[in-house]
Amino acid sequence: MIELEEVPKTGWHHSQDLENKAQVAEVVEDVVETKVVTVKEDLVTILLGLAFMSIAGVIIRVLLTHLEDFQGETTSNVAYPQFIGCLIIGILLEHRMHIESRAHVLYLSLSTGLCGSITTFSGVILVATEQIVNSEHYDRNTFENILAGIGIYINGFGASLIGFVLGRHLALLFDPAKKDSTTDKTVKSINLLVLRYIFGILTVGLLVGAIMFTIFIPKLRKYTFCMFFGPFGTFCRWLLGKLNPKWHCFPIGTFIANVSGSIILTVLYRLSQNVDNSGIVYDILYGLMIGFCGCYTTVSSWIVELSGISKKRAYFYGLSSVIAAQIPSIIILVIWKE
Repeated sequence: MIELEEVPKTGWHHSQDLENKAQVAEVVEDVVETKVVTVKEDLVTILLGLAFMSIAGVIIRVLLTHLEDFQGETTSNVAYPQFIGCLIIGILLEHRMHIESRAHVLYLSLSTGLCGSITTFSGVILVATEQIVNSEHYDRNTFENILAGIGIYINGFGASLIGFVLGRHLALLFDPAKKDSTTDKTVKSINLLVLRYIFGILTVGLLVGAIMFTIFIPKLRKYTFCMFFGPFGTFCRWLLGKLNPKWHCFPIGTFIANVSGSIILTVLYRLSQNVDNSGIVYDILYGLMIGFCGCYTTVSSWIVELSGISKKRAYFYGLSSVIAAQIPSIIILVIWKE
């Protein structure tokens, strides 16, 4: 009897075996991903998480914009919210796998809800527009007006980039714990149930607290409207974000949100200048501007998207977003006088 030796898998046979293993691995990954999607797409928990984080983001943004409400301030009030929001998203991005292994909705709430609401693309565009059209009627020429607008870009978007890079570096100081030994499905199910109640209680608590403050301190009424309208802006941005995978090199969902939100904010801003700033109409308009538009548009997601595509496409996407939002905003303020 002739005994046949097992031939080592080299050359074509070895590569074919590796290819088969790779195909099996892909199938397994597809199955696992399908299970994760089934668990993570819990609409109620997602909406509650986005709502709570949006309200928290609005509060943080309002506080940060008032940091330099003093004489001799050295930077624009749009810098700090962009810096802090992008700092946080930078940290989150580095630990995304660890956070999503516990609960996808937690990462979504922190990134899309919190960071997206702290930062605001439309706010930067509006402040830049005011400088370009010289709303305050400073003694400047056209060139100086344009330089003032560019200065706002540097303050807002420059602070965003610095915060994002710093956040990714700071993330290296943290060492996330290893994944639990229990099954992913069990861990996710428990987290979703707990998070649903936590987000729900905190969201209701913040809104009730805001209403109580409004009753006892009427001048805070406009901030209550900010907290009320904020989550709706985030919901719209989240829904538009589902369009982004269709155009990987040009996130069309974020583009639509940032451009349309900037135009809406400019219109609301001009409307607010024609009403009594002590009445409820102004407070509602203020809530729509700071709450809805502030949360509807985002710099944090925009910065992450710019860092994830090639430099050539990033320049095109970034400049297209700014130009498409800036030009209509300038036209509105120039044509529509106070």
